[in-house]
Amino acid sequence: MTRRALLGAAGFGVAATLSGCGVRLPGPERNPRPPGPWLTVVATTPILGDLVRSLAGSRVTVRTMMPPTADPLRFIPGPSASDVLVDADLVIQHGMGLEPGLAGLIEAAVGEGIPVVTATEDLPAGAAPLTVSGAPDPYIWHDPASWPWVVSRVHRALLDHDDDELHRRIYDSNATQYLGAVGRLDAYATRILGTVPQERRLLVTADATFGWLGRRFGFETIALVDPSIPYPDDALIGRFADTLIQRRPATAFPDAAHDPLALRVAVERAAGASVDVPVGPLLYGSGLALGGEYAGRYLGMVRQNVDRIALALGQAPPPVV
Repeated sequence: MTRRALLGAAGFGVAATLSGCGVRLPGPERNPRPPGPWLTVVATTPILGDLVRSLAGSRVTVRTMMPPTADPLRFIPGPSASDVLVDADLVIQHGMGLEPGLAGLIEAAVGEGIPVVTATEDLPAGAAPLTVSGAPDPYIWHDPASWPWVVSRVHRALLDHDDDELHRRIYDSNATQYLGAVGRLDAYATRILGTVPQERRLLVTADATFGWLGRRFGFETIALVDPSIPYPDDALIGRFADTLIQRRPATAFPDAAHDPLALRVAVERAAGASVDVPVGPLLYGSGLALGGEYAGRYLGMVRQNVDRIALALGQAPPPVV
């Protein structure tokens, strides 16, 4: 069986299609392989795709397996998703149970001899906070001080799979610059989130994706939906409303990957008990924004989340000079 046939069989018959998400994955005809020792790298998530582009620039063709705003934990690919793996030289997955819907495609890629690298495999034991379901929290990118572990693993993967010396020097230079930018982002987030009064450091969100941020910057986190729950039902919304009534947070934040209706219903039920919880600005908990050079890239997404949290919980960030 050819690689195309094998990968196509792995993706066939899955419930949701990428076209239903408004995204058409580039096939080899629309994204021809460049000449020379360049690589075609497939990243499972948009955030990993952005990281590979940041380190490799134009020397690597980067494809991603899901659209920017997708929730990786609940994403299910359609039959055409296998096209993205055709002629791939390397697959980079996040790991930590973040992409369960892609397991079949990853297994098919391994069977075809495509190297698969797990970006989080170098995390020290016990580094990840635990979710409410007792599993390690996979959303490490919300802690800029821990993100360099992932950056270093992806950097090494590029070096291991590209024997062009000029490319390798460029990967090294880009990695140094990128890690510097991540360090500056961490310093910025520390300064801005440090302005939030201690009594208002309760981060209430639609999805449980901010555990790493909470631990890094000293916020308690509460979410409507956790990784063990696909979608909220009425009973869950009711219990969350009770939590809002009891804890009285300053703001509740919707998530870009989820319909904000359930969160708003919980807020309205709390209002019925004379507890006013404002709905804050949209946060990007599990993905990126569509396009652009700000929220559509990792560094901008984290900074925008930080600014919005600080503004909603009591202190607007100072103007950038």
